[in-house]
Amino acid sequence: MKRFWIRELLLLVSLLFILNFMLQSNFAKFNNFRKPKLTSAKGLISYEEANEKIFKKFGYEIIEETYPIPKLREIEEKSCEIVNEQWLNIAIQDRNMSEPPRTIPNSQEDLYSLNGYMHMQFSYMNDRKIGANHPVYWNDISHRMKSPPTDNYSPDGKSVNHAMKAVGVNNQNGLVVGSLSAWVEVYALKNGAAHLLTVEYTTIIVEEAWKHRIETILPIDFVKKSANFSNSFDFVSTFSSIEHSGLGRFGDPMDAIGDFREMQKIRCALKKGGHLFLGIPIGVDGIMFNLHRIYGQLRLAMMFSGFEWIATYSGTSEKPVDLTETVTKFKPMEHIQYTLVLKKL
Repeated sequence: MKRFWIRELLLLVSLLFILNFMLQSNFAKFNNFRKPKLTSAKGLISYEEANEKIFKKFGYEIIEETYPIPKLREIEEKSCEIVNEQWLNIAIQDRNMSEPPRTIPNSQEDLYSLNGYMHMQFSYMNDRKIGANHPVYWNDISHRMKSPPTDNYSPDGKSVNHAMKAVGVNNQNGLVVGSLSAWVEVYALKNGAAHLLTVEYTTIIVEEAWKHRIETILPIDFVKKSANFSNSFDFVSTFSSIEHSGLGRFGDPMDAIGDFREMQKIRCALKKGGHLFLGIPIGVDGIMFNLHRIYGQLRLAMMFSGFEWIATYSGTSEKPVDLTETVTKFKPMEHIQYTLVLKKL
């Protein structure tokens, strides 16, 4: 009789152990199912997959699984000297190219598409004719300053004004990255900016009355003099510029991670705690080669490394907007231009 009860007790313990194992296994699967996913050209992917197949391959890793944009860090952060030196080496190698390539070399396709996790389509424009030998004259700054605020990307461009007004740039020195007309500069000046330096591939002749407030410089000269600009700007503003970096369309050097390099250069130029007003196309990650990139959960995560994401502004409201739907639900190549406010850590 005693042996019978011992056998029954052991059987009961075994059953309880098996039941507990099954419950834990199912709970883990349920939790994994409930964890948020990231939207990509390969469908919904886990944070683990994104970290191993994308972020680490490009020199980043997840430090916090925030949603909708994961927080990353650079695995080996480069010094500003190396960042600018690498950009300069690429620019020098590429300077004799007469026109931008029409396709991506097969050996570079994974780099441009984040290993196939970005949607990819092709179109073509050659805007290299707009350059240092074809100057642009900014003779309308006084008129713009007296007129109601206007921009070249209405209504999306108004997001720059909304962001600057919310964060504040009064009496600050700013850097503008990419600007063929002075509308970003005028928004900054109207919001009280003290002085601006504009970096642009085109030679710009500024109206005489505003030369004491606005200076311009070519990108290659900015990089060559980068030591003079290190940690010197209170804010940086760029709109519809960085998404083109590295695609060659405007005479910039071909570089699959040209936009990441621009973000690194900007971080070097900003003072600690300084703000970046980043105007780029937002949607599900994609690239329309050689026109532009579209930024979703994957590429934004790497762009934000070294910054704190403060808020996002649209051109239709002065209040911040939530971009979750935009980066998860938009169709491939569908996008909207927002201005994201980032703070240098």
